[in-house]
Amino acid sequence: MYAQKEIEVKGQNYTVQYYLSENRNAIARIKENVISITLPRRWPEKERTNAAYNLEKRMIRKLVRPQTKINAIPDNLTDQQKIAFARNSLPTVIARVSELNAQHFNSKIGRIRIRKNLTNWGSCSSKNNISINFALLFLPQELMDYVIVHELAHTKERNHLHKFWQIVEKVLPNYKDRKKELRRYSLSN
Repeated sequence: MYAQKEIEVKGQNYTVQYYLSENRNAIARIKENVISITLPRRWPEKERTNAAYNLEKRMIRKLVRPQTKINAIPDNLTDQQKIAFARNSLPTVIARVSELNAQHFNSKIGRIRIRKNLTNWGSCSSKNNISINFALLFLPQELMDYVIVHELAHTKERNHLHKFWQIVEKVLPNYKDRKKELRRYSLSN
């Protein structure tokens, strides 16, 4: 940790901790009463300062916003049931990723996995390994398709700039509606 400060949001005290890492992206998380902001060490100081400011503001907005998200994963499943469900669902997920890739992207895909992640719905590595969040298995198919298309678009464009969103929109013209719907669900469970 290279810096820390205390803030108050809606009468609640929070500690904001800033870290430097070898990651390429800036990350912010809230856990209990601590907001952790991790910034790439290699970024210029001005860029780190701007990112820290923006991430802190985003986390404050998140704390102020009423929490009305729906848990994506049913509460009544045991860990063993979750693991079995993920294993049984993997062939279907692989088939859907392959189908959407063949129809729209024609990219060389590495591994396709289902993972439990508390921070994102999916990911695409630099080797085009696609990870889909376990929680998506419980959501409507159109939301899973949105995440799959989003990750497949990263095989063509690695960032979230305008060109990336054009690729997503070409495949899913209503992607903004799906993205908005996905925000209703919580990953924590």
